[in-house]
Amino acid sequence: MKALAIGGLSFSLITVIAIAPAPRTFAQSAAPSVAATSPPHPAAAIAPDVTQRANQAAAVAVSASSDASSPHASASAAAMNNLPEELGGSAPNPEPTASVAKKKTITQKVKAVVKSLSPARLLMDREYKKASAAFPAFCKNWQDRLHQREVNNLQHIAWRFQNGFETALYTGYSTVESCEAHESAQGFAIGKLSYEEYHYLIKAKDEADEKTAKATPVDDTHTTEIFRWDKGRWFDFR
Repeated sequence: MKALAIGGLSFSLITVIAIAPAPRTFAQSAAPSVAATSPPHPAAAIAPDVTQRANQAAAVAVSASSDASSPHASASAAAMNNLPEELGGSAPNPEPTASVAKKKTITQKVKAVVKSLSPARLLMDREYKKASAAFPAFCKNWQDRLHQREVNNLQHIAWRFQNGFETALYTGYSTVESCEAHESAQGFAIGKLSYEEYHYLIKAKDEADEKTAKATPVDDTHTTEIFRWDKGRWFDFR
């Protein structure tokens, strides 16, 4: 500090020393600090915002469920109505279908066993055993009858002259192909046999050639006959 006198007045001069700031680099002046550009977001400031949103969503849900005209309320009510009573809904509990079906099956089996043990059914079972044992002989006899029928057809051929030949048609039969008996659900004995029925065409030059002319099959019909057992013997249904 220095003293200065001017016109009888004295003044004090104070020397001020100015310190220039240090020069800044380009990077420091171009990139501001994070603290200067980003506003603070502490966890305490974020949590209230999340809580507020959750409260708003809960309020909307409560409002929708309390409002009978709301589509959300209608859907919720329909869903509750479709639930069974066991789960808090108003719909009836489902029937135990598996157990009912199992019980019904057992009941049917018991009835079938009881029915099979009835005196009438036992009698029919014994009759079926007799019928089944007798049916193979019946089939053999039926085959013999078919053969006799074929022989009779040959003996009574009706010849006629057609297209320059003596022609005739007759019916022949194969052997019995299947012979089986079974018991119906009601206990009746049923027999079934099958065979082939052939229609033959014979052509002869004249009457002398009729006896040696060969027959040619023109069609084949598979035939099945069904029979019933009654009064100790087999009958056909005709």
